Amino acid sequence: MARGGQAIRSLMASSGARWWKDKNTLMKRKMSSLEEGESVEQVFGKDFKPFGDVLVHPNENGENCFITYLPKFMQPRAATELFEHLRDNVEWRREEDSVGVQERLTAYFGDPHCTFAYVGLRLTPQPWTGSLLPIKNHVNSFFTSHGLPPLTACLLNNYEQGAGRIVWHHDEVRAHGSCPLVVSITLSPDGNRLFEFRHVASKRQVSLPVLHGSAVVMAGRTQLHWQHRLPCTPSPHRISLTFRSIVPGYEEGLLGSLKGMDDCQ
Repeated sequence: MARGGQAIRSLMASSGARWWKDKNTLMKRKMSSLEEGESVEQVFGKDFKPFGDVLVHPNENGENCFITYLPKFMQPRAATELFEHLRDNVEWRREEDSVGVQERLTAYFGDPHCTFAYVGLRLTPQPWTGSLLPIKNHVNSFFTSHGLPPLTACLLNNYEQGAGRIVWHHDEVRAHGSCPLVVSITLSPDGNRLFEFRHVASKRQVSLPVLHGSAVVMAGRTQLHWQHRLPCTPSPHRISLTFRSIVPGYEEGLLGSLKGMDDCQ
């Protein structure tokens, strides 16, 4: 599944990843606003065939949203082995956010300084484990080869059988770069789980029974114009890996800026 050091070297040589090599260059880019972000076509190009089934095209309503589905992103056997390993070996937590106690279990991994802040939580990444590094390299070797920024962190979500309903929401992507990218991989060997999208203005909905080993991609201004949820339906045990293009040091820099503003008052 992964190609080790060769995959990493290939990743860093790709044009889409080059600007991430220099942190000073990275921090000069406008990362904080979806409104000022790069267009999806600037980042992905105009050929979307490698990205599977396009559910929302970036030209739709001129909103620069991109949602696509890759039903066979992982081989079933590899997906099952990863599911079983993560289920039994990850130190899962049940977080309490600003809404209340979360219905699902979670764990957060990532590169150094890739803090993830959302819904009143502030998560510091655990170092990548031996079981997560191969899938991280696999994901990055695919997406950066098509000009996308690297995925630097991963929030693991453990939805136990018959549980883990998620209401309509937007993902927090303020730290995800000028073209925010979220890739959600489903591990669900006992069956499919329904995943739904809803356009904020038109209320148009898209329903998707995500398969074991599949990937859903959300990029550009998707989180601005679309919500998604896991409805309360009979469901098998599912673990999702949500890889994210978090900019290292973004949240620390934001905190420093806020502290500086407080000091000036």
